[in-house]
Amino acid sequence: PKSLEDAPSSAHKKARSFAPGALSTVLARCFLAAAFVAVFVLLQQRAVRTGLNRQQIAASVEDRAEQVLHVAGTAGAPVGEDAPQAQNSSQLGQRLRQLSPPSAYFRAKFSRRKGETLNSQFHINPKAKQTSRHLFVIGDWSSHHTIYEPLGLSQTSGLPIARADRPACSGTQSLVWLDRNCPAQEEHALAEYSMPAEPKLINPEAFNSLFGPKADGMRRIQGTTLLQFHTPSSRNIAHFVGRVLHVHHVLKNLETYGLARDSLRNIVINMDAETIKRLRESERLGSYHRTLIEIVAHPLEVLVGESAYARLADESATGPAVLVLAGLEEACREGAILFDRAVVMGYVKASFFLRDVEYFSARRYFFSPVYDAPTITRDSMAFRENVDEYLRANQGAIGALNNSEQVELGSMRPRVVYVERSPREGNSRLLEPESKTRLYSALSVLCNASGYSFEVVRFEGLTAVEQISLVRDAAVYIGVHGANLVNAIFLPPLAVLIEIFPYRFFHEMYKEGGAASVKYFGLQLSHGAEFPQIEHYGSNAKVCMHESHACKVFYRDAELRLSDEDFSRLGVIMESAFEFLQRVGAPLMS
Repeated sequence: PKSLEDAPSSAHKKARSFAPGALSTVLARCFLAAAFVAVFVLLQQRAVRTGLNRQQIAASVEDRAEQVLHVAGTAGAPVGEDAPQAQNSSQLGQRLRQLSPPSAYFRAKFSRRKGETLNSQFHINPKAKQTSRHLFVIGDWSSHHTIYEPLGLSQTSGLPIARADRPACSGTQSLVWLDRNCPAQEEHALAEYSMPAEPKLINPEAFNSLFGPKADGMRRIQGTTLLQFHTPSSRNIAHFVGRVLHVHHVLKNLETYGLARDSLRNIVINMDAETIKRLRESERLGSYHRTLIEIVAHPLEVLVGESAYARLADESATGPAVLVLAGLEEACREGAILFDRAVVMGYVKASFFLRDVEYFSARRYFFSPVYDAPTITRDSMAFRENVDEYLRANQGAIGALNNSEQVELGSMRPRVVYVERSPREGNSRLLEPESKTRLYSALSVLCNASGYSFEVVRFEGLTAVEQISLVRDAAVYIGVHGANLVNAIFLPPLAVLIEIFPYRFFHEMYKEGGAASVKYFGLQLSHGAEFPQIEHYGSNAKVCMHESHACKVFYRDAELRLSDEDFSRLGVIMESAFEFLQRVGAPLMS
């Protein structure tokens, strides 16, 4: 019966004879019994599934794990010369290509959802229609880019000139906050843009006299031009990636900022002469800087130096391109330049990708049902798609790399990759020899026990594509805090990143791989030397590092010595990582 009223009269009377308290007790007991049975069944299913998964993993990677560990050293060696050692980078890449047979793949569990269903904290200022300078302040850390309509470059010097009016600010904060803080935010943005000089603001009449139709020798560049200026700090890979991935964000979200995709004319990247020289003289696929630009802009052509200046001056050129210049002065020697619309970009702060809730987009976003999964960001997934397309398009030039084979987005091998810092003179944050031996031995044992291969790699001497190939299908990526962890942006989504910090030091840059959609664990060493003058800061290391650069460098660049407590915590982290990967997905194929 659907209700007590539909039941036979005897049952109806019997049901009515129950006291309310007794009925509640019976229902509660029934609920608890059902819950107990459900939990028991789930635990049984998980135990069976886990056992099967581990057996399948172990069977599929047994040969490969043994061979790869032989490359790095003897698996599980306790101490001494038999412990895994990092190989010469080029030799390691060659041997991995020779020794790596197909092994099991995992596919991360995630789904796509319509962008309109995501509640973003993004506001467009209606005052933007009345100004020639529209500033965007994005994210909790306030990353910036400004749309100038128009922006002029003076003849000979190439100094930027804009119209004098009040800027309008849009972005992640409330409109009230954005309106009140817009002048201050523009100052911060200009400092981050690293332009040769702050744009000179002049009244509309003076601007028209310099860049109007009657101006002698003036060249007008129609459509939208993306502009970015790099300082010598961009020779550091981490700094460079933060800037170029802001270009990636704007390219993937032109509509968010009111820019028509078919209006894009050029992407102009200005670098110092030394970095330009490296890009020009390096082999096409050997330079990390050039390769990253090509990936971000794919399939656009990338021109460097003289050819880039010629393309900028060619008013008949059709289709967008990436122009890498050593400053804008050379481009302005024959006359002033007027960009109808220029988007001047800074860098993504404290991360590499912006989170989806920090801006609005109609693009589909990603969601993972896996418990305790990291946030999957649209931009990081779009970047991975660019990587795959770039590798396929350049397959002939790249050559046959084992790990560059086509894999489904979100797929990974049961591989644990430890990236070792190069022991070159002056390098810091190196593992003390005994700690390194114990660490490699412990990781070998832990990985073998869980059916994962363990590899020690050093990126020095490898091309960008070889570096990508070593991490793009890894399940776990481990390293000491530093620029080597930048390659976490190439990991599969929902892979695991484990970052080891020196004693006292901590930084949030690589959390979730810098919003790269990877699971993150941090291990800060429990013991180490103290800064000699720490008593001057109340024996507080955080205050010391905040107020003293010398103190920060002391802790950040210290030699790493792992204690028994550190190894114990590392074991817990590795177990958590493997359990997370069990939830992420079962092997798909072998």
